[in-house]
Amino acid sequence: MPSQPSVAIIGAGIAGLTCGTALKGMVPHLKVFEKSVFPGGRISHFRAGEFEFNHGAQYFTINNPLFLNIVAAWQADNIVRPWDAWLVELQKGQISNSDMATQRFVGYPRMIVMAENLAKNCDVVYSSNVCEMEKQVEGGWRLFNERGDYLGAFDVVILATAAHETAMLASQIPELRDKAESVEMTAC
Repeated sequence: MPSQPSVAIIGAGIAGLTCGTALKGMVPHLKVFEKSVFPGGRISHFRAGEFEFNHGAQYFTINNPLFLNIVAAWQADNIVRPWDAWLVELQKGQISNSDMATQRFVGYPRMIVMAENLAKNCDVVYSSNVCEMEKQVEGGWRLFNERGDYLGAFDVVILATAAHETAMLASQIPELRDKAESVEMTAC
C-alpha cells in the first residue's frame, strides 16, 4: 500500500462522515460516496410541503470518548441539545421504563443537522450508489455504481453502510460478508 493511500468511504451517515472528518488532512485523496441526495443515514428526515419529519433515530447517546469531543463542539455551535424526555419501552405489550440515567441528545433544529455539519469537512459524492467493489490484482479496489459506471480506484475502502449493504459490497471478502449477513439490525 502506498504511504499516502487513497480512501473511499461508502455511506454518509454519522459513522462514515465522522470517519471522513477524522481522516481529513491525513489522507490526500478521500471521497465519501452516498446513495442519497443528502447526508444522514439513520438520522435522515423527510419533507412534505412545509412539514419535516425525523423518521430515523429519535435521539443518540455517546459511547465513545472521542465522539464526546465532537458532541461538545456541536453543543457550542447550538446544533445539538440534551434531550431530557421521559421514555418507556414496549416489549411484548408490557411497558417498562428505560434507563433514565443515560444522557440523550438530539440534533437542533432537526437530527440531520449533525450530518450536514460533518459533511462540510468531507468530499461527498451524492446520488452515487456504490454497488460493486472489484479487487485489483495490484491491490486496492475499483468502485462501480448500479449502472456499472466506474467511480474510481482506491487503496482502502471503508464500509459505513447498513449490514445488508455491507454484505452485498463485501462479496469478495467472505469473512466480512458472513459477519455482515449475521447482523440483525434493529429499528431506530
